[in-house]
Parts: sequence; structure tokens; C-alpha cells
Amino acid sequence: MINENINPWKYVAPRDVSNNPYFNPKKKSKIILKPLIMQNDCKLLKESSLYVRDWIDKQSNVKEESLTDWLLFDISNKIKRISYKAFSRNEEAKITGADWEWWFLFKKNAYKFRVQAKKIKTIGDNYPSIAYSNKHVLQIDKLVSDSIDTNSIPIYSFYTNKIDRVKCQRHILDEGIYLTGANGINEKFIKVGRQMVQFNDILEDSIPLSCMLCCPMIHHNDNGGNFAGFISNYFSSEIKNSDSNQFIGQYKEIPVYVKSLIELSNESKSDFWEKEFESYIKNVNGIVIFDNRNTNE
Repeated sequence: MINENINPWKYVAPRDVSNNPYFNPKKKSKIILKPLIMQNDCKLLKESSLYVRDWIDKQSNVKEESLTDWLLFDISNKIKRISYKAFSRNEEAKITGADWEWWFLFKKNAYKFRVQAKKIKTIGDNYPSIAYSNKHVLQIDKLVSDSIDTNSIPIYSFYTNKIDRVKCQRHILDEGIYLTGANGINEKFIKVGRQMVQFNDILEDSIPLSCMLCCPMIHHNDNGGNFAGFISNYFSSEIKNSDSNQFIGQYKEIPVYVKSLIELSNESKSDFWEKEFESYIKNVNGIVIFDNRNTNE
């Protein structure tokens, strides 16, 4: 059931409309969005993000693993266009790999993310968490290197019950899940050496989870108003490849393992699929697919 009180499409009055993607400077008016098929999915995704914030408020010691397991099950259970499969993994893989691989499928292109989840401390230092390592490697280095090897966009999913600043131009500060690029985190906090990292230092470069389906940049008809433009705007440091003009994480053809998972019913998503496509899903603990091919990108 969708909470009708949630309005993820609500505009925030811009301070500087020249940089506001929802304002058309030629017409001196806000862009009018067409009726959107994704609107219900958008609201449902936001509901899940709000729930995580409320959960942390009420149980401050909840583990990020519990939040991730619940989140991925919840959004796949209530959003029909999302498919999800959790993988069986040993403890070492859980430590070094990404929490999930996230696909967004459209008629013309598909986009692939690798996501690492972290629960943010709103009081104290977050450096030990983002600079976490095991006996082999820094977790963030593993995330970035695996993303390069697999043509994926590396991002973090941060769980929080407090945020004061955000990159989202609608200034959405009420959610419990915020996303930001791993390369940006690496450059800002890891490569410069040990420092105090407070929660707003991280989250000021993030966008709320709901933006992945709700952002007007994805849907309006201005130039660049599509998912590729959205990614370029908010994850620019993650998609650059100095060796080519390749758009990292973008696919013209959907890989066979992704197609296969979509075609399977929930009852059929057994271990045979994981064994069949093991080489494609190394170092991730699950896969989430949002299939939007029945609408225009």
C-alpha cells in the first residue's frame, strides 16, 4: 500500500534557478512533467528509505547487514519491476565484495552499479568505517577495482537518521538512505590520509535513494533529461575513463545472466542460476534489477 502522504515530486523553491535542472531558463518557468509510469515505484522506494530512517531512530544499534537484507527484500517484494536474488557467500566474500549489483534497464541502454552499504555515525568519526580493511585490501579499493574489472559504477549506500546537507538539488533531508560515488569518497577522505570524518562531510556529496527513480532529471524532455544525464550529474567521477570515451557502467546489450534472472519466477531462482553464472557475479552478495524497458528512457 502506497502512503499517499509521501510526495517525492514536491519541488523546493530554488535559491539560484540558473543551476536548477527543473527550471527552464528559456521559458522562465518550471518544466512540466508528463504523467509518469514510474511514479508509484518512486513513492514505494521513498517509503523504504523513510522506514530505514525510522528504524535507526528506534533501534540505533541495528546492523547495516540487517538494513541491507531488509531493504533489498522489501523493494523487490513491493515494486513489481524489481527482481532480486541474494547469493550464498562465505564470510571472506562478504567482507571484500560489494553488497549488491544494481541494474537499471531501459529500452536503449542499461546501467550497472556496484553498491557497498555503510551505516553512518551521526556522532563521532566515520573514517574507520570508510577506510575499513581486512588482511588483504582496503574495502573501498576492492569495490573500485572490481567495478573497473566488471564495467560497473561504484557507489556507497549510507544509512542514517540525520543529515543536514545533500547534493540533491531538491534538498531532500528526510530519508534514511543516501548514495554517493566511491571514487569521490576515495579522493576526498582516503587518499589524503587519516582525518576526522563527520557524517555531514560524507553526506553532503550524496543524493537520497528515492532520486534513483524520482529525480525529474530522469524524466523531463530537456536535453540530457534521462538516466545517463542523471548519472553524469551526480556520479561524474565514477563514469570517467581516461583511456577511452567509454561511459562506465553503460551497456547497449543486456548480459545473458541478467536476462536469465528476470525470466525466472521467484520460485525458480534457485542455486542452479548462481552456479551457472558464477563467473559473472563474483564478489557481490546479491543482484537487484529494475526493469524499465516497457517505458521510454
